Amino acid sequence: MNRVVLLLLILFTTLDANAIKLHPEVVAIQKDLVNLGMKKNVGEVFERHKSVLIENELDTQSRDLIHQFIATYFSFIGLHEHAEQLYQFGQAISQQQTLYNFTAYDALDEITTLAKQRKLLMVNEAHHIPKHRWLTKELLIRLKNEGYSYLALEALAQKDELRINKQGYATNQSGIYLRDPAFSELVSVAKELGYTLVSYDKYMYDREKEGAENIINKTFALDPYAKVIVHCGYSHIDEKHKLASILAEKLDIDPLTIDQTALLSTHIADVHHWAPVVFKSEQEQYWQPAESHFDIAVYWPKQTKIANRPAWYMANHKSQRLDEKWCDNTFPCYVEVGKNIDNTVPFDRYLWLNPAKPAYVRVRYGDSIFVYGKTGHLLKQVNTAISN
Repeated sequence: MNRVVLLLLILFTTLDANAIKLHPEVVAIQKDLVNLGMKKNVGEVFERHKSVLIENELDTQSRDLIHQFIATYFSFIGLHEHAEQLYQFGQAISQQQTLYNFTAYDALDEITTLAKQRKLLMVNEAHHIPKHRWLTKELLIRLKNEGYSYLALEALAQKDELRINKQGYATNQSGIYLRDPAFSELVSVAKELGYTLVSYDKYMYDREKEGAENIINKTFALDPYAKVIVHCGYSHIDEKHKLASILAEKLDIDPLTIDQTALLSTHIADVHHWAPVVFKSEQEQYWQPAESHFDIAVYWPKQTKIANRPAWYMANHKSQRLDEKWCDNTFPCYVEVGKNIDNTVPFDRYLWLNPAKPAYVRVRYGDSIFVYGKTGHLLKQVNTAISN
């Protein structure tokens, strides 16, 4: 079974762990992901995860699943670099192979220009890399005035579709991946701009066909002139075998398909951007891996920092430095930033590992900073020190 499909089945269905012979540690870490948001013992969980990662008596499938789950957990608590380093996949592309006769261009500019002429834009992500959600968030802003009005999200729980469209923000019941502050921000921005959010993925065995039919019934069937953005995982943008191909056939249109995973393991030293880029030749051809079935591959350069956090995450946001005294001199120390409304996804999460390294969180006017000890007990609540 495909490892990503297996991961999704474990996360989003009620499959019996014994029936598919899951290692007990896989089940335990799955529960950690499900409980994040309700339980605040993140420091304790982090230390347990570290011990699991050095466990040698694991079969290959269990180790792979554990790395995926823990990387996803790390990404939710602000440890973005840890997440990327822990779970890597795909082959690295040599710099010479990638850049020969190609020039780097701003990905947002290029995709926006092409998307203006299409009715369907599909952008993928690796589920443990929140910066992939930043690209879609920025595209929402640029494409709103180009007629796009629907955002279909693989990760959005069907049961929360009606509420989220009315209230405009994510909760812990909106879907596992929407517990990531970056994904929650994508949702909030989409609703502020007036997009209708669409849930389509039921994780059925005929998943691609069911998903395509759900997207069509909730968008193009209601408005033949609709323009739709789909944000999905991994290979669903494949225009030969997957969701993108079914949508293209049923709608008789050519979707613009954007991949952010093909170059995950590649480092290109000559690209001096913090925002993502695409590579284009003098003949106006975009670089793609051999035998790929999407339109454009996006490359994310090595990230610069703003306030010791990734630039993409902190850009256009105010920040506040944390005081180690708030942590009662006990580390790791878990911090959330938000409105203190039950069940909502925080504006920021951060697990502060080392007091010798200054730590910052992103903040908004009216937010509070909540500081928790290893076992999840509240140590401090502080009002953010910013004005309206």
